[in-house]
Amino acid sequence: MFFIDYQIDAIGLIDDYEYVSDQNAMKPLSILIMVLSVFNLFFCIMNMKLLNFHRYLIKHNMSTYDYIILLKEKEKKAQKAKVKKITPLPTTTGTTEVNGSTK
Repeated sequence: MFFIDYQIDAIGLIDDYEYVSDQNAMKPLSILIMVLSVFNLFFCIMNMKLLNFHRYLIKHNMSTYDYIILLKEKEKKAQKAKVKKITPLPTTTGTTEVNGSTK
């Protein structure tokens, strides 16, 4: 087994304290930490979304392939419903009624 001994140098600690207390010296490090924190937060949110998606799949006893097929079927049904809404109704030619009178 290896043991690592740390020796504390009082002058070295004072030098480190002066470096840390200097705000200009810490600025690049704090910017780097903030940027990495934003990336970390983004990936954490994406990971949670992925975990929730897989939890949904497990709950509904589905595979990813089944889920994709289900989405395509829903999309086809939505397209058919949209086409039915857009299709104009047949109109009668000749007479039109305006306020109860024909012209």
